[in-house]
Amino acid sequence: MTAGVRTSLAGVLLTVLFTALGYRAVGFGVQVGRLTGLDFSGDVLEFLFFIAVGGVLVAYVWLADGAVSRPLAFGPLRLDRIALVFLVATLAYQAVEIVIFLSGLVGDVSDLKPGVRVFRPLGAVNAVIMAPIVEEALFRGFLFTRIEKAAGSRWALMVSAVAFGAFHGENGLLYVFAMIPAGLFFGYARLKSGNIALSMAIHAWMNGSIGLLALLMYGWQ
Repeated sequence: MTAGVRTSLAGVLLTVLFTALGYRAVGFGVQVGRLTGLDFSGDVLEFLFFIAVGGVLVAYVWLADGAVSRPLAFGPLRLDRIALVFLVATLAYQAVEIVIFLSGLVGDVSDLKPGVRVFRPLGAVNAVIMAPIVEEALFRGFLFTRIEKAAGSRWALMVSAVAFGAFHGENGLLYVFAMIPAGLFFGYARLKSGNIALSMAIHAWMNGSIGLLALLMYGWQ
């Protein structure tokens, strides 16, 4: 087994561990809700999940590397030619998605993500702020950076995209496969820009535009 494969497997296992700890936090939140009688909705539990995963991730890289920015590929968002190219590419990517959905080849949006008809304030925070920050830090920051150093950018792109898709497995197999191209797109933005700021911004835009579509179609609930 090569060093690159070992590093990739170790990175994926750590990513799974961080995710598992996030679900443990969700389970703890459910227990607290039952004991206190508080209404812990899905949005609250999702917010708790992102806080737990992000907190464990930052704690780990700080203890392992003594820093956060470099191992998680945090950096400034540069409004340059690369950002402009990816802005155009993002709009084209979304246009292709809309055509595919309207064609009926893979069903509609509600088939891909249960509960899309429900759009709440905290759900919007999760989609536009928490998910882009935590997921980009985890997949295009931590996992991508570790694999790229050991096995190169192509391997990092593929592994991080598949792991990103698998991360969304609770929404069904179709959604997993739908997320792999998105993971490749985000990963390529991270590769060309040098950090996760651009992929984070694109991720937030995509989630926000889907949320806006749900808001226009079904209203604020």
